[in-house]
Order: sequence, then structure tokens, then C-alpha cells
Amino acid sequence: MPAKARNFEGKQLLAAAMAVLCAMTALHARILTVAKSGGDYSTIQAAANAARAGDTVYVRAGTYVEAVSIWNSGTAVAPITIMAYPGESPVIDGQGNVPTGDWAALLTLGGNYINMSGFEVKNTATHNNMGVDLYGHHNKVSHLNVHHAYQNGIIANGDYSIVEYSQVWQSCQSNVNESGGGMWASGLSAARDPVNGITDNAVIRGNTVYNNWGEGLSTYEANGTVIEDNIVYNNWSVNLYISDAPNVLAQRNLVFQTWDTP
Repeated sequence: MPAKARNFEGKQLLAAAMAVLCAMTALHARILTVAKSGGDYSTIQAAANAARAGDTVYVRAGTYVEAVSIWNSGTAVAPITIMAYPGESPVIDGQGNVPTGDWAALLTLGGNYINMSGFEVKNTATHNNMGVDLYGHHNKVSHLNVHHAYQNGIIANGDYSIVEYSQVWQSCQSNVNESGGGMWASGLSAARDPVNGITDNAVIRGNTVYNNWGEGLSTYEANGTVIEDNIVYNNWSVNLYISDAPNVLAQRNLVFQTWDTP
């Protein structure tokens, strides 16, 4: 058989195998529900521990006082999806006392191929904590409302992270009224992949970042970050900060300052 024919046949077999894999994943995917009462789970963390590739977790309205760390992973064809129940707005609230440990986040996407959307994340105003950490790779958060974090509001550490259509405000509370002693965090950043120190190919798109007590939107110690269609204003330090980050594309961002302060 000619080499070209063999290559074509090999591609056909690979495509068929992928189609079977997708069908099997879809067949075994589950829908899980979190609710203050009456759901499959009463906490987001319990559902996150149970979720596997292809599953969708719906979270009903309510205030969930817990730190959530998601370490299970999806796949490229079958991500884990955790989202607000349609029409509802669940809240993850640290209330100033969870999580424990410096630079821990109230919401951590530690695994890979996790999509999360529709949550308010607030009140990590002590213990050097952050709001949201995309720690693994190929994770996406969207339509979040993140505020009153002691350090970073959202940080995208992992390669191929996506942060889109979210609001980040009143983060960097460690530096309120310039009280940080020369050190402060940022509202939304792509930076510092835990594997090799450089976050590759993150996307920060369509977010509104304002009234934070540090930089507004930034990328540093990163490569190939795309920063587009964001609105960034009235942050205490520079609104848009790029440092030690080659191949950055920053386009169509609206960046401005008024006389108002954070």
C-alpha cells in the first residue's frame, strides 16, 4: 500500500477512535445538582470531589460558605463543567475566615479541563488569600463576580487558561489606603505557571476590572497571553500592566481613569 494511502487510512482510524471515545464519554456523563436542600449534594466541594470527565454540576442559588478546590480533571473532549443553575446566582462566600494558608484561593481549579461559570466569589479579606486561582491547564472561568479578595481577585497560573466576561473589583484589600508597605497584588492576572514558572497562551477576554487596590489587569512571567475587549479603570496602580511576558497581544481594551478612587 502506498505511503499516502497508509497515512490516510491511519487518519481515518484515529478519527473513528475519537468518535467512539466521544460517544462513550457522552453516554456515561452525568448531571449533578448542588442545593442548600434537596440536591444530590449540599456543598460545592462534595460535588467537585464526585465530578468526573464529561459531568455537569448545576449549583442552585444560595450562599455557600466554603473554600472550593477542584482537583479532578476533564479532558479536551469531555471537560468537567460546574455552573450556576440557569437563572440563579450562587455565592461562594469566605466570610473572612476560609480558606486557611497564605495565598490559598477561595476557589481553586487545580485539575485540568474544568469550566466554571455564573458564581459570585467574595470575602477572602484575611490570611493573604486570593479569590480565584486557575492552577491547572486548559481551565476556563466565565461570568464570575469576584470581589473583596485580600490579594489577587483572579489569577490564571496554568497554561491555556481562559478568563472571560467576569467582573473583578475591590480586590488587593491588603493594600487598602496604600497600606501594603510597597507590596500589592492585582485584580486579574495571567502569570507564574506552577509547572515551569511561565504561563503559556492564557486568554483574558471581555472582563471588567475596576476599583482594585493594586494593578488592574496584568500579565507577567508569561508567554503568548491574549488580552482583548476588557474594560479596565480606576485601579490604584496602573490599570494594564505587562512585564516579563513576550508575544502578548493586547487589543481593543478600554482603559481609563477618573478622579474617583477605589
